[in-house]
Amino acid sequence: MRINPDLRELHTERGGIYAQRSDHRRVIEAYNEALKLNSGDAASLSLRGGAHLNLGDFQRALSDYDSAIALEPRVAARYAVRANAHRAMGNLEGAIADYTKAIELDPRRGLRYTSRAYVYQSRGERQREMADFDRAIQAEPDRSTYRGARAGAKEYYGDYAGAIADRNEAVKLEPRDADWVVSLAWTQLYAGRTDEALASFAKAISMDTGAARHYDSRGAALLRLGNHDAAAADFDRAI
Repeated sequence: MRINPDLRELHTERGGIYAQRSDHRRVIEAYNEALKLNSGDAASLSLRGGAHLNLGDFQRALSDYDSAIALEPRVAARYAVRANAHRAMGNLEGAIADYTKAIELDPRRGLRYTSRAYVYQSRGERQREMADFDRAIQAEPDRSTYRGARAGAKEYYGDYAGAIADRNEAVKLEPRDADWVVSLAWTQLYAGRTDEALASFAKAISMDTGAARHYDSRGAALLRLGNHDAAAADFDRAI
């Protein structure tokens, strides 16, 4: 059969549109049609696998990911998405193996280190977890996301000083993003640095006065501190 590349592309584009709408069953239908025209399209197999995964059909997801890897064994992304399926199924060994393979093939992506770090966290392997957060930052030092991820891990383990340092670095990387300032405020609050926390909440509100969620966050913090009147005033502003 002669493949019509325009028709195949149409089906893959439909699949992408349905994916944006989280209409996973139609995603599968679209990639089914695309794969009828080219059964060796690893990208379509991988994307259909993602739709199966989102529907909780882990075995079909793994089957598609396995087929995609067989076609493109040197493409790091194929292993990274299969790792997500292993992780969702509770197969932590399989997830670590696939994230590790993805990192070996392409060590430049911080997300793969943080994904593996969270698997190590699930296994209680703190040293390996923190090493992977460090590697994520080394791989992409200008990405605030990885500073925030490491801050969250440090906070989880009670290292508030380290968490605050990372959140400050995230704020420096994204100085116009008030959400990072709110994250800093919460960590300061958990660390008992109340005045600094309230100053950070105020800064976030001044940066983005139309964002009701920042008043809501400060209100929750004030409620935690027992300042009910001030908390109620912030909740009113958030409405």
